[in-house]
Amino acid sequence: MPFDSTLFLELLLSGLFQGAVYALIGTGLTLIWGTMQIVNFAHCTFMTFAAYVTFWLFTLFSFDPLVSLPVVFALFFLMGFLFEKFSIEPLIGKPREVTLLLTLGVSITIQNAILLVWKATPRLVNPVFSGFWRFYGLNINIPRFVGFITATLAALLLHIFLTRTIYGTAIRGTCQNRTAAYLMGINVKMVYALSFGLGMACAGLAGVLMCLFFPIDPFIGDPFIVMTFTVIVMGGLGNYMGAIFSGFILGIIEYFAAYWIGSLLRLTVPLLVFIVVLLLRPRGLFGD
Repeated sequence: MPFDSTLFLELLLSGLFQGAVYALIGTGLTLIWGTMQIVNFAHCTFMTFAAYVTFWLFTLFSFDPLVSLPVVFALFFLMGFLFEKFSIEPLIGKPREVTLLLTLGVSITIQNAILLVWKATPRLVNPVFSGFWRFYGLNINIPRFVGFITATLAALLLHIFLTRTIYGTAIRGTCQNRTAAYLMGINVKMVYALSFGLGMACAGLAGVLMCLFFPIDPFIGDPFIVMTFTVIVMGGLGNYMGAIFSGFILGIIEYFAAYWIGSLLRLTVPLLVFIVVLLLRPRGLFGD
């Protein structure tokens, strides 16, 4: 088969667009794991809930998804902050299985609540921008391109926050050594709540971006669960920059796999690549 540069570039761009969402979700989960060593099984379910909040804002107030971004970010940051304070914090020091079961129970509860309120009927949000943009022979999906730009900017702003602010420095210090952070006067419990809030806000932003791509339903987050954990492990547990790069890498692999072996097996190849990476680098591509 002759090399088709246009097709190659379109697949590459589509992979980058999908990878940006993986990176955003993975970064949020990495922040939670890095600071608290907690596996949050409700992460992708909160993303689904954010998609429905976006649909609700669109239906009731005609808010475009991009207009909903700051509202959803603030709402889910507050939800994450309060959830950590009143549900996770009392369990700190308990076996990890306790928080794992808690977040799994919350995930099941939220998913069934969504199913009860909105039913299983797929819901559609129509953004102001739609269609394709023809650029030097390439067909670029405008909503996915906007989602890519939004996710990339969010990741950049998060990087600036973590590296250029005192609160970000406190989070990174707690990730590296929570005991030393505590001895240096850092309010570790507040860092936990802040990290959980930021992680939840990232999931909320990803939920908004999901509305740009396809119709939403109560189970839209399920396929992302495996990929999200793959992203954070492949990038190196607790390494948010590793999660960003791994998200892009897996998104690109997924789209090329979908073209060459079919959409039904599109997730198989990224998982095989993940297994090979773990065999060669057990701590992940960007782990220590």
